[in-house]
Amino acid sequence: MKKTLVFAVMAAAALSCSKEMPKPSVSLESSVPASEPAQLTVSINSPTSKATTIDTENESKVSTLDVFVFKSDVSGMILDAYGSSTSSSITLSATTGSRRIWAIVNADSGLGLSAVTTEAELIAKVSSLANNTLSKFVMTGNTTSNLSSVNSVMVDVNRIAARVKVKKVTFALPEAFNGKTQSVVRVYLTNVAGNLTFGGSVPASPQWFATTTLLESGGQRDLILNTWNATNGATLYCYPNSNASTKTKVVTEVMIDTKKYTYPIEIPSIAANTSYEINELVITRPGNPSNGNNTIDDGENDTITVKDVNFSISVKDWNLILLGSDGTVTI
Repeated sequence: MKKTLVFAVMAAAALSCSKEMPKPSVSLESSVPASEPAQLTVSINSPTSKATTIDTENESKVSTLDVFVFKSDVSGMILDAYGSSTSSSITLSATTGSRRIWAIVNADSGLGLSAVTTEAELIAKVSSLANNTLSKFVMTGNTTSNLSSVNSVMVDVNRIAARVKVKKVTFALPEAFNGKTQSVVRVYLTNVAGNLTFGGSVPASPQWFATTTLLESGGQRDLILNTWNATNGATLYCYPNSNASTKTKVVTEVMIDTKKYTYPIEIPSIAANTSYEINELVITRPGNPSNGNNTIDDGENDTITVKDVNFSISVKDWNLILLGSDGTVTI
C-alpha cells in the first residue's frame, strides 16, 4: 500500500492554516539576494511505500500534518513558511532559494509547533511514546531543495517508533511435561525508552516505561503489552533505545502446568522505523518464575540464556531485523 501526500505551496487552502514570516528588507550592502514567491509541490512518501515487510493501514495512517520551510540566515535556519492541516494536502506560500523542508505527521497538539520559528527549535521538540497510538504513529522527514518559481520536491517520512513482533511460539519441552498445560499468556516489553527529539537525539530528561511495573498509565500501555493471538502472535511498539545499560527486552510469559514463566530476550539496540521480529520462539525448558501480576520482580526480568543465537539482518519493510538464527530463537 502506498500513500502520497501532495503539498502545493501557493495561496492558503481549506482545512489548513498557514503563516509566512515577513520578508526581510534587503539593503544595497546586503549580500543576500531578494527572494521571490515560489510555487512548491511536495510529495511525501509514507513508510509503506518504501517497505517490503507488510504494514497495517493504521501504522501509516495520517491524521495531522505540519510542514515547515526553512531558509538560511546569519542566525541559522529560520522559518520561511509553515502550514498545518487535518487532511492529506496543504497549501502554503514560500520564497525562492535554498530551502530545507520538514514534514511532521501526527504530532502531539501540545507541542506548540505553530510557534516554531527556527529549525533548531523544531528538532529540539520532544516526542513521547505516549503520543502514539495503535492507529496513529508520529513520523518525521526532511529534505533540502533549491526553490525556483515552480518546484516539485519529494520528502520521505519515517516513524519514530520501532516495532517488535513475536510471530510464533513452539513448545519443545522434555517428556516429563507431556500432557501438562503449555500455553502463551502474553508478550510485553520492559525497559522501554519513552521519548526522543524530532532531530533523533535523547532528550535532556529521558523517559522510561515498564522498568518496575508492567502496566504503566497512559497511551503507551497498549503499545508495549499484547495478549497472545495464536494466529497473529504479538506486535508491540517502542521508541529507539541505544542505552547499553538499560536494553529493551521482549518478554514472553507462558503457563507450564500450573506455573507461569517469563522468557526475556534483550534487543541490543533499537532504531526508529525498524521492525525486530522473532519468527519462531522455541521453548525447551522452564524460564524465570513469574508472579503472574503486573509488578516486575527481581529475577522475573532477567535475560534468558538463548541457545544458538545470531542476528540476521536484512532491509525490508520497516527495515526488518530478524532476531535469532533466520528469525528462530531457541531457549
